[in-house]
Amino acid sequence: MQAARKFRIAAASAGAGLAMAAGLLLSAPALAGSPKSSQPAANPYVKPPPSKKAPIAPAPAWDVAGHWTWKAKCSTGAWHGGWNIVPTSPYRFTGNYTGTNIADVGIIVNGRVRGNTMTLLHKFTDIFGKAHDDRVAGALYRTAGGLRVTGTSGDETFSCTFIAKK
Repeated sequence: MQAARKFRIAAASAGAGLAMAAGLLLSAPALAGSPKSSQPAANPYVKPPPSKKAPIAPAPAWDVAGHWTWKAKCSTGAWHGGWNIVPTSPYRFTGNYTGTNIADVGIIVNGRVRGNTMTLLHKFTDIFGKAHDDRVAGALYRTAGGLRVTGTSGDETFSCTFIAKK
């Protein structure tokens, strides 16, 4: 009698387990997106893909080293030019503007990469002999085409918005 009772308990437990498993299998398509559903259910454990302009991980200065081109819309007009950046330590750099026009002259000092922000001080003398300390700051991000910085620059006499590409 004892053996028969154990058998009935085991059979009942197995039947309940099968019923639970069958219920899960029947409901699984609803969890994964059934053919009736136009979109699969979002998985809360999977990160969405980054956007095209996703910030990059903190970049060392040698990532930003090299030749860049830039375009700016300023209170004094539209300008363009280039930077040549040289790292001086893991997150600092110097360099120069490439000299393609009157707005593309001077040196880069105190360049720094902090997280997803790139800053530099553009020191130059204008055509009237006035020295300027143009503070440049922008958001650093990576695209399929390479690194980009978008931001602002200026001093007490002018202001700009710019984009630079490496």
